[in-house]
Amino acid sequence: MAVTIFKSLPLWQKALVRGFSVVPHHLKPRTTQRLKLLQSIYEPSFRHLKLGSPEYEALANSGKVWEDHFRPHDLEPWLETQRKLKSTLDSVDKFKIFFTGRPGLRSSVTHYLEPEWAHQSTTIEASPLSPADAFVIAEELESQLFSPYDGFETISTQALSDLDLPPARDLASQDPSQVAELRNHIVVSRHISNSALANPGTPGISLNEIKLLTRVLLQDTDSEQAAKYSWGPRVPLGEFRALPISVRSNPLRIFPYHQEVPACMKRLFEWRDETHAAGQLHPLIFATKLCVYFASVHPFADGNGRASRVLMADYLIRQGFLPVVFEDLDRLDYLGMISEAQDGEPEGLCTYVAQTALDMMFTISLR
Repeated sequence: MAVTIFKSLPLWQKALVRGFSVVPHHLKPRTTQRLKLLQSIYEPSFRHLKLGSPEYEALANSGKVWEDHFRPHDLEPWLETQRKLKSTLDSVDKFKIFFTGRPGLRSSVTHYLEPEWAHQSTTIEASPLSPADAFVIAEELESQLFSPYDGFETISTQALSDLDLPPARDLASQDPSQVAELRNHIVVSRHISNSALANPGTPGISLNEIKLLTRVLLQDTDSEQAAKYSWGPRVPLGEFRALPISVRSNPLRIFPYHQEVPACMKRLFEWRDETHAAGQLHPLIFATKLCVYFASVHPFADGNGRASRVLMADYLIRQGFLPVVFEDLDRLDYLGMISEAQDGEPEGLCTYVAQTALDMMFTISLR
């Protein structure tokens, strides 16, 4: 796999700098670094295998080379962080008891927070819409979709993904793609809240469901339009990417090759279920780890950040917590904390998540 990619693809595709057909001069040093990094990871495992042989293809599709190098399943840094945050997590657990004894309150607060955490998630993706816009769109969705749709509380994820959502122009006057992005996330947030509240203590939605929800997250947005005209194989929304990928925020971040993604995602969800059953990680730490693990695989051409935060919120709600809503979180600060966590230093991100959860639950308990 690596040998084929290195020898047969043009430089700009090897560099995986999305949006450029030619590598700009100022990015060439990073491109060289990236290629050397890819070679150091993949060539040792493939150089002695015959191209096209069963052994070669099995390894190329297994995802094991990427996983063995980056160890996304490693819990030790997260357990160490958990030990450091014990006092904060103990305080959070006390408030969880408060909300557990008031299921009606927890349900209503969870639903009330849906526009806020949907807005936060789209803001991290550089959406310019405001929290006020989110509540306006949420109110319109309540009257045009949630209330009129008989059985929306129990709608299946498959049925949700096939649903015709209210047109963006009928919800708000801003840019239709931006409105659609926020609309989609609010709809997914409502669905996740309903499903999670109805299935307490379970590990979360399935792999197929996150694919379907990612399709919903991207519906009617610029990302959907861009996918129609991008080079390479056409991939339906919500299906795994068919090409290598990189991100502008960190060009040296290495994600699995597209051949590796199905196997990596299968093991991610197996890891989630097994780690949930083992109970080593506090739910707040576990949910954060799950978000980071998903982002490390980056299985889709777009929507990975939003999907990772959907998984995080889904798990938290199922374990009796509220979805974490960060206030005034700078996009670059968030991406920096995610990157540090991917590199085995999750303390900054976990501290931010745990303290935010504690502040939220304390404030709400006083009302």
